[in-house]
Amino acid sequence: MRVLFVTYPENSNVKLIAPLAWAFRAAGHEVQVAGHPESAAFVRAAGLTAVPLGRDHILWSYYDRRPHLAESRRRGEVPIYGRGDAPAEELTWDYLKGHFATVVGLEYRMINDPLLHPLVDYCQTWRPDLVLWESTTVAGAVAAEACGAVHGRLTWSMDFQGRYRRRYAGLLAERPAHDRPDPLGEWLAARAERHGVGFREEMITGLFTVEQLPEEFRSEVDLPLVPMRFVPFNGASDVPEWVWRPLDRRRVCVTLGATVRDRLKIDLVDVPELVEALGEVDAEVVATFAAHRREGLLEKVPPNVRLVDFVPFDTLLPTCSAFVHHGGIGAFSTALAAGTPQVVLPEIHDTPARASRLQALGAGVCLPHESADGDGVIAAIDRVLRDPGLQEEAGRLRGQVMSMPAPSEVAAELVRRVQEGVRA
Repeated sequence: MRVLFVTYPENSNVKLIAPLAWAFRAAGHEVQVAGHPESAAFVRAAGLTAVPLGRDHILWSYYDRRPHLAESRRRGEVPIYGRGDAPAEELTWDYLKGHFATVVGLEYRMINDPLLHPLVDYCQTWRPDLVLWESTTVAGAVAAEACGAVHGRLTWSMDFQGRYRRRYAGLLAERPAHDRPDPLGEWLAARAERHGVGFREEMITGLFTVEQLPEEFRSEVDLPLVPMRFVPFNGASDVPEWVWRPLDRRRVCVTLGATVRDRLKIDLVDVPELVEALGEVDAEVVATFAAHRREGLLEKVPPNVRLVDFVPFDTLLPTCSAFVHHGGIGAFSTALAAGTPQVVLPEIHDTPARASRLQALGAGVCLPHESADGDGVIAAIDRVLRDPGLQEEAGRLRGQVMSMPAPSEVAAELVRRVQEGVRA
């Protein structure tokens, strides 16, 4: 069977799909990963076959020219999933209409237009049996429909996209026939029709959705789900000796991620202030900052802080009593899988919602960015280290993660669906 993954060009996105892609390959299927040219390097680094198509999108350069927009998005003022975890009654007609009008221009158009036509051409040539597309890269759905392949979404967050769309579709059906604006549906229908494909909702929500979050972190959305256990993938990496040597004190890991800082030029916290404050933590602190972010820090590193460029988190976190991070789905899910209590400094999109749920469950602390100074982070770490209940709840969530189907089981299930001709 031929399986085509369609990805958004971020290293973190490719790492999320790699375990499932390798599961298909291990089962003997042909696997390729298509995307914008920028994605090819990430795909090759994961040991997979890249298919670079079209041209790179301009999303980040658009934000570079409008720094006020990046900061507004972080504060939730731009209507992109700002109410993703809100009660259904807050997802009003006017709010959702404004959301979809905005998201078409700021995300879907920029991401998909440079990729769509060459992707359809490629799919009609290579003829994949199954297309699995990243949730904003709906070009994958159109290409799958154009070549007759079964297709589904791969989410990288709580499924705010699916929740918003299902809610809007319901409200749309209640509107009078002359007043049913649908910015996303109309935009996607126009592109699908150019390739001989009629629009349907599954081009936005997939015939099914591969869901990697455990049940307590999922959005309330009435869509067919294929749950899959999150398997951490760090790419080619080494395990330093100090990671596995026995510890004589507790260990804490601190990371601030890369995507938001490097793409939107937003810092979660004053890094020099944070590094200096970490000297007050009664534990060994492993701070993972890329080389370009360690400049000017070396003279301020306290004796208990180990400043490193990179360590594979799936090997480090099981040795840690707390994990301070930015809320990225990879870091968050790796901590869930390791059973490590978390201190989350949420960035954008679904990270505040996941962090809030984690705190409500008693498995970590949510520290909003307005409180994320050195003192706030140290207080949050101290709270985690002093409360054994947080460790117990983190262990319970780890059990949930480990009970989910492995990528190999999901690959077998999706092969069965293709063989049975599942189309809806």
